Amino acid sequence: MRKLLKKVVKKNSKTNVFPKNGTFSIIKNELLRDKIALVSALFLAILLVFLILSFFVIDADSILNARRDLRIIHRPPSHDFWLGTDERGRDGVVMLIIATRNTMIITLLATMISSAFGIVYGLFSGYVGGLVDRLMNSIIDVITSVPNLILMLLIINFISGYFSVIGFIFTLSVLAWTSVARVVRARVVQERELEYIIASKTLGTTHLKIIFKKLIPNLSTVIIASVVLNAVNIIIVEAGLAFFNFQHSFIGGPLPSRLVQFSDQTPTLGTLLVSTGYTHILRFRWWRWIPAMVVIVLVLFSINSLGNMLNRTTDVTKR
Repeated sequence: MRKLLKKVVKKNSKTNVFPKNGTFSIIKNELLRDKIALVSALFLAILLVFLILSFFVIDADSILNARRDLRIIHRPPSHDFWLGTDERGRDGVVMLIIATRNTMIITLLATMISSAFGIVYGLFSGYVGGLVDRLMNSIIDVITSVPNLILMLLIINFISGYFSVIGFIFTLSVLAWTSVARVVRARVVQERELEYIIASKTLGTTHLKIIFKKLIPNLSTVIIASVVLNAVNIIIVEAGLAFFNFQHSFIGGPLPSRLVQFSDQTPTLGTLLVSTGYTHILRFRWWRWIPAMVVIVLVLFSINSLGNMLNRTTDVTKR
């Protein structure tokens, strides 16, 4: 009987869920088949390499702390300034690069933190099951029942006196982990009823070994896809928060000066969409916001294309 159970574990953990050629091989084949996802991956790779190289060329501190140059403020695009200048006379191209760099760093860190917590939360909730699972799932329901932007505005106004880049990343992470936890939990609930998990428990395999050696490898495509799509949500929330709230909080007037200083010293693609008198800028100074919007759309489209491709690989691994 014990030999039979070991055969069941070995067979199901390798063939029933996981194809012979492996998850990453499937992702590679699907990526080559999906031209849109392939172009998206190349675009993101080139963008990341360019942003990394920009650290050696652009000194963000000196540019952001430079004195206001009244001679070149609000210049339209020209041969000297391809994307014009802002209200302090700073080059639009340089500001776009710095903002994109900050957005990608914040997104990467927030995605790593929120995804790690969400994966652990979903694994534990789905694997344990029962009353614990119901309670943990109820917590997710309560958090997701309130719109992210409303929750974020409340958190930011509450911690505004201590707000910084770290605080901003923490706030994004607090609100972004639930989507990953839901996806992982749902798949774990399905997996725990399969023969190889039941047989492993019967053989006396420890829970940690089952989770790390059986569950996680078979959920790798689901985890990767949920992490990628989580990055999309974080970028949307960051941009939306900046657009709707960095100037005027709709829950009680102007934001504290600490937040205004944060948005000026740490420009992101979202904060480039807003500035004092942004209605006038939207109408007459298109070079101030359209480039940032284009970059946001391209990045979101690329990440979303990769996420959809990874979701399809999840279906392939079930065959």
